[in-house]
Amino acid sequence: MADFKPSKAQRAAIAVAAAAGMSHRDIAETHGTTAKVLEATCRDELTKQASQVRFAVIDAMHKAALKGNVTAARAFLARPADCGGPLNRAATGVKERRKHDAVSAADATEWQDVAGRAN
Repeated sequence: MADFKPSKAQRAAIAVAAAAGMSHRDIAETHGTTAKVLEATCRDELTKQASQVRFAVIDAMHKAALKGNVTAARAFLARPADCGGPLNRAATGVKERRKHDAVSAADATEWQDVAGRAN
C-alpha cells in the first residue's frame, strides 16, 4: 500500500471524488491504499485540483442558468453564497456546525428581527 503511484487518470478521478465530497478514506479504499498514503501522495488532487473541479462545475451551472436552464438556476441559487468559508460543509466539525445552526436558526424567518444573536 505504501508504494501507491497513481496514474494521471487516477489522479483526475481522485480530484473529482474529493470535489464531490467523498471522504479520503473512501477514496483511498477505492484505489487500494490507505487515507494516510493517499493524503501524502495526492495532496494537490485532494485540495487545489478538487477546488478547481468544483469551480468548473459551478461555472458550467452558472452558464447553463444564464441560457435559461431552470434546473441549473435553481441548483446554482441553492448554493450558499458565504465566501470565505469551507467549500465542503463536512470540513467543519459537528460542534461547529451545531453552533452555527443554533445561532442562525432564525435567519430568513419572521423571527430574525426578534431573536437576538447569542454569539
